[in-house]
Amino acid sequence: MSDVRRVVALVVAAALASCQPVPRPHAGTFHDSDAEIAVTRILHGSLVLSLRGTRFLVDPWFHSGIVRRQAEPLGLRPETLPPLAAVILTQRAGDHFDPPALRRLAGTTPRAVAPHPLREALLELGFVDVRGLGPWERTTIEGVTLTSVPSSGGDDQLGYVLSSGELDAYLAGDTRPFEQLAEIAARFPQLELACLPIGGRRLLGLPREMSPDEAAAAVALLQPAVVIPTHYGRQGVAPLLWQVSDPLGKFRAALARRGLDDRLVPLEPGESWHRL
Repeated sequence: MSDVRRVVALVVAAALASCQPVPRPHAGTFHDSDAEIAVTRILHGSLVLSLRGTRFLVDPWFHSGIVRRQAEPLGLRPETLPPLAAVILTQRAGDHFDPPALRRLAGTTPRAVAPHPLREALLELGFVDVRGLGPWERTTIEGVTLTSVPSSGGDDQLGYVLSSGELDAYLAGDTRPFEQLAEIAARFPQLELACLPIGGRRLLGLPREMSPDEAAAAVALLQPAVVIPTHYGRQGVAPLLWQVSDPLGKFRAALARRGLDDRLVPLEPGESWHRL
């Protein structure tokens, strides 16, 4: 067998080995809250974030694929989502940008916020009001100001800070450490919440998102009152995509070494956190 065929065979075998059954969705429904700020985690980096009653769906991912497979059960299904003010997208990767789900969502939630390069794709999927943003641009939806902030992925990939009155919540998306994180900390010095990736994903050995220790260093810089870890509920095709083992345990330990573990609020799929 030639070297090329051997490599192809290994990749195919790894892909087949990774194709474990997708966990069955939870049967639960969304529980509304009158809290000032609330988060319900769906799975991986997908969640519902509410600020003073205005709800946003972040990075919907309801359909598993071959390269990106869901390793957790869905905490909510599309039919159990609450009424939403808008859908927020951080990038176009398959575990953030789910076209069948987005097409369905556009029928009930016609407004979306995304990096500007994704605007036309979202309009084609049926969204009517698409706010395409660049780094540090702002838009306001039902009393909540969304500030797009940089990430490691350039203009095609953004994070967001959602603000309502004195409440600021940071959605980092799927990012590696980046220099402008210090500017986010300076512009938003009293974050109530930060949702940070901890999976440590690597593509062909190259880092693509924060490791648990890097995420803990980001917490030390940002100093949020609460940190909810994200982006650790996915399987990749080894050896193409690789993530650290036990990311949540490693993240908890890394926070403890910095005296920050009391800020950690890990959420299982379907579980919610709120602060009155």
